[in-house]
Amino acid sequence: MTLGSRGPNPDLLREGMEIDVVYGWEKRSAVILELDKQRRKALVEIDIRSRRGWTWEKRRTWVKFKTLRLKETPTDPPMFKGLIPSSKVIKLIDSKATAKALNYFCEYERGTAKDIIQKTGLPEASVYRALKKLENAEVIATSGVLPRKKVKGGPRETVWKLK
Repeated sequence: MTLGSRGPNPDLLREGMEIDVVYGWEKRSAVILELDKQRRKALVEIDIRSRRGWTWEKRRTWVKFKTLRLKETPTDPPMFKGLIPSSKVIKLIDSKATAKALNYFCEYERGTAKDIIQKTGLPEASVYRALKKLENAEVIATSGVLPRKKVKGGPRETVWKLK
Protein backbone atom coordinates (compact mmCIF):
# COMPACT_ATOMS: atom_id res chain seq x y z
CA MET A 1 0.00 0.00 0.00
CA THR A 2 1.31 3.38 -0.84
CA LEU A 3 -0.28 6.00 1.31
CA GLY A 4 0.06 9.53 0.19
CA SER A 5 -2.22 12.30 -0.90
CA ARG A 6 -3.99 9.90 -3.28
CA GLY A 7 -4.94 7.18 -0.77
CA PRO A 8 -4.29 3.44 -0.97
CA ASN A 9 -3.45 1.61 -4.16
CA PRO A 10 -6.79 0.88 -5.94
CA ASP A 11 -5.61 -2.66 -6.74
CA LEU A 12 -5.68 -3.46 -3.00
CA LEU A 13 -9.33 -2.43 -2.63
CA ARG A 14 -12.10 -5.01 -3.02
CA GLU A 15 -15.88 -4.87 -2.76
CA GLY A 16 -17.11 -6.08 0.63
CA MET A 17 -13.82 -5.06 2.27
CA GLU A 18 -13.87 -3.31 5.66
CA ILE A 19 -11.91 -0.05 5.65
CA ASP A 20 -11.56 3.17 7.61
CA VAL A 21 -12.78 6.43 6.10
CA VAL A 22 -11.39 9.77 7.24
CA TYR A 23 -14.64 11.60 7.79
CA GLY A 24 -14.18 15.13 9.04
CA TRP A 25 -11.71 14.98 11.91
CA GLU A 26 -12.17 11.31 12.75
CA LYS A 27 -11.89 7.85 11.24
CA ARG A 28 -15.09 5.88 10.73
CA SER A 29 -15.45 2.20 9.94
CA ALA A 30 -17.05 1.44 6.57
CA VAL A 31 -17.65 -1.34 4.05
CA ILE A 32 -16.93 -0.93 0.33
CA LEU A 33 -20.04 -1.65 -1.76
CA GLU A 34 -18.81 -0.56 -5.19
CA LEU A 35 -15.58 0.76 -6.72
CA ASP A 36 -15.19 3.28 -9.53
CA LYS A 37 -11.47 3.24 -10.37
CA GLN A 38 -11.87 5.73 -13.22
CA ARG A 39 -13.22 8.48 -10.94
CA ARG A 40 -11.16 7.19 -7.97
CA LYS A 41 -14.26 6.90 -5.79
CA ALA A 42 -15.88 4.16 -3.75
CA LEU A 43 -19.47 3.68 -2.66
CA VAL A 44 -19.29 2.85 1.05
CA GLU A 45 -21.75 2.13 3.82
CA ILE A 46 -20.67 4.19 6.82
CA ASP A 47 -21.96 4.79 10.33
CA ILE A 48 -22.92 8.46 10.69
CA ARG A 49 -24.56 10.31 13.55
CA SER A 50 -28.12 11.35 12.65
CA ARG A 51 -28.94 15.00 12.00
CA ARG A 52 -30.28 15.45 15.52
CA GLY A 53 -27.19 13.75 16.93
CA TRP A 54 -29.06 11.22 19.09
CA THR A 55 -28.66 8.05 17.08
CA TRP A 56 -26.30 6.44 14.61
CA GLU A 57 -27.44 5.37 11.19
CA LYS A 58 -25.85 3.56 8.27
CA ARG A 59 -25.54 5.75 5.22
CA ARG A 60 -24.39 4.94 1.70
CA THR A 61 -22.21 7.60 0.13
CA TRP A 62 -19.50 8.03 -2.49
CA VAL A 63 -16.10 8.94 -1.07
CA LYS A 64 -12.77 9.71 -2.75
CA PHE A 65 -9.97 7.16 -2.55
CA LYS A 66 -7.77 9.67 -0.74
CA THR A 67 -10.11 9.50 2.30
CA LEU A 68 -9.78 5.71 2.56
CA ARG A 69 -7.36 3.94 4.91
CA LEU A 70 -6.79 0.19 4.98
CA LYS A 71 -7.50 -1.43 8.33
CA GLU A 72 -4.54 -2.85 10.18
CA THR A 73 -4.43 -6.59 10.68
CA PRO A 74 -4.99 -7.14 14.42
CA THR A 75 -2.47 -9.95 14.80
CA ASP A 76 -0.10 -11.86 12.63
CA PRO A 77 -0.01 -15.68 12.60
CA PRO A 78 1.90 -17.28 15.53
CA MET A 79 4.75 -18.43 13.29
CA PHE A 80 5.70 -14.76 12.78
CA LYS A 81 5.85 -13.85 16.47
CA GLY A 82 8.82 -11.64 17.26
CA LEU A 83 8.99 -10.32 13.71
CA ILE A 84 7.79 -6.91 12.55
CA PRO A 85 4.02 -7.13 11.84
CA SER A 86 3.22 -6.94 8.14
CA SER A 87 0.81 -4.03 8.65
CA LYS A 88 3.66 -1.97 10.14
CA VAL A 89 6.05 -2.87 7.33
CA ILE A 90 3.52 -1.78 4.71
CA LYS A 91 3.09 1.58 6.43
CA LEU A 92 6.84 2.03 6.87
CA ILE A 93 7.97 1.40 3.32
CA ASP A 94 5.75 4.11 1.86
CA SER A 95 8.77 6.45 1.72
CA LYS A 96 12.12 5.69 0.10
CA ALA A 97 14.15 7.02 3.03
CA THR A 98 12.33 4.89 5.61
CA ALA A 99 12.62 1.80 3.42
CA LYS A 100 16.38 2.35 2.99
CA ALA A 101 16.86 2.94 6.74
CA LEU A 102 14.87 -0.22 7.56
CA ASN A 103 16.94 -2.14 5.02
CA TYR A 104 20.12 -0.80 6.68
CA PHE A 105 18.98 -2.06 10.10
CA CYS A 106 18.02 -5.45 8.66
CA GLU A 107 21.52 -5.76 7.24
CA TYR A 108 23.66 -4.30 10.07
CA GLU A 109 21.26 -4.57 13.08
CA ARG A 110 22.58 -1.37 14.70
CA GLY A 111 24.06 1.95 13.70
CA THR A 112 24.10 5.71 14.06
CA ALA A 113 22.50 8.33 11.86
CA LYS A 114 25.92 9.12 10.37
CA ASP A 115 26.43 5.45 9.47
CA ILE A 116 23.10 5.37 7.66
CA ILE A 117 23.88 8.62 5.84
CA GLN A 118 27.23 7.24 4.64
CA LYS A 119 25.96 3.78 3.62
CA THR A 120 22.70 4.86 1.92
CA GLY A 121 23.59 8.30 0.59
CA LEU A 122 20.37 9.80 1.97
CA PRO A 123 20.19 13.43 3.14
CA GLU A 124 20.61 13.99 6.89
CA ALA A 125 17.08 15.34 7.42
CA SER A 126 15.55 12.33 5.66
CA VAL A 127 17.54 9.92 7.82
CA TYR A 128 16.44 11.58 11.07
CA ARG A 129 12.82 11.64 9.85
CA ALA A 130 13.06 7.93 9.01
CA LEU A 131 14.61 7.14 12.42
CA LYS A 132 11.78 8.98 14.15
CA LYS A 133 9.19 7.08 12.09
CA LEU A 134 10.84 3.71 12.83
CA GLU A 135 11.07 4.52 16.54
CA ASN A 136 7.40 5.54 16.70
CA ALA A 137 6.48 2.26 15.01
CA GLU A 138 8.54 0.44 17.69
CA VAL A 139 10.81 -1.20 15.12
CA ILE A 140 14.04 0.31 16.47
CA ALA A 141 15.16 1.57 19.87
CA THR A 142 18.13 3.46 21.22
CA SER A 143 20.89 1.29 22.62
CA GLY A 144 23.02 4.06 24.08
CA VAL A 145 25.32 6.81 22.92
CA LEU A 146 28.85 6.81 21.57
CA PRO A 147 31.53 8.27 23.84
CA ARG A 148 32.70 11.77 22.97
CA LYS A 149 35.82 12.15 20.95
CA LYS A 150 38.27 15.01 21.41
CA VAL A 151 35.71 17.45 19.99
CA LYS A 152 34.17 19.75 22.59
CA GLY A 153 30.46 20.52 22.67
CA GLY A 154 27.50 19.14 20.83
CA PRO A 155 25.39 16.10 21.61
CA ARG A 156 26.87 12.64 21.51
CA GLU A 157 25.90 10.31 18.65
CA THR A 158 22.93 8.02 19.44
CA VAL A 159 23.19 4.33 18.52
CA TRP A 160 20.01 2.70 17.23
CA LYS A 161 19.26 -1.04 17.07
CA LEU A 162 16.46 -3.32 15.91
CA LYS A 163 14.05 -4.38 18.65
